[in-house]
Amino acid sequence: MAWRSAFMQKPSRPEGGLLGAANAWQVEPWQLDVGWLAFGLHYQALAICYVPWFRLDRTGAAFVVAVTMIACGLLTPEQAFQAQDYETLVLLFSMMIVVSFLMNSGIIGRLQQRLVATVTAPRPFLWSVIGLSGLMSALFVNDIVCLMLTPMVLTCCRRLRLHPVPYLLAVAMASNLGSAMTPVGNPQNIFLASLSKVSFAHFVLALAPVSLMGLLVLGLVLEGMYRGQLQAAEVAPTSETESEPSPLVAYVLVRTLAVLAVILYGFWSGWHLGT
Repeated sequence: MAWRSAFMQKPSRPEGGLLGAANAWQVEPWQLDVGWLAFGLHYQALAICYVPWFRLDRTGAAFVVAVTMIACGLLTPEQAFQAQDYETLVLLFSMMIVVSFLMNSGIIGRLQQRLVATVTAPRPFLWSVIGLSGLMSALFVNDIVCLMLTPMVLTCCRRLRLHPVPYLLAVAMASNLGSAMTPVGNPQNIFLASLSKVSFAHFVLALAPVSLMGLLVLGLVLEGMYRGQLQAAEVAPTSETESEPSPLVAYVLVRTLAVLAVILYGFWSGWHLGT
């Protein structure tokens, strides 16, 4: 086939880093067939979240496919090692550490108490969840925000006797929309900003209006889809006894917020996102 013969041709100038080395690597037709088969099976595993007949989840499937690509000769171990973007991984890991300290400070429990005490109507609660998920995803990685907010939203829905589906949808969708606002909102933005060397300020100024408009549209769409549930009158929290939230550790919270402020100031001032 034309695409196969074009892929297998050795380029006239193999220099150019990883891309040039990958193009120069001579492969056989069977190697391409195995690679495409493994690639397709991998995305099927991603879609159904597991590999049938094997005790493998999506992470395990990705690892097996990566090993297959090397074993069948589509990539050398050196090329596979160079293909990893360590700037993205280090920044992602660092933001996860900041979020873990923020959670250990006890602020999430206090935020949950405040939401239950002050927002007792379905529609304001929906917009509060959208705003909270969107803005937090702009500062932190959206995957972590979903893991952090989902238990809190479920607890609030139970206390307020609300059906959780519209609010969980708000968490998931608002986290994606809000994460588009900054270069540190999701792994894709981290990778693109690191490669393109675009400044933090330019990225935010270009995409913040789009992200905020998306959050507004999301709220209006969810209001239209769940109009009946959101038109309920103000609800009173249940009287069931809830476990006390973890105590607020002030010095952990202050230090974490100070570190986060320094990080964001550095990014806004033009520090490169990578190393």
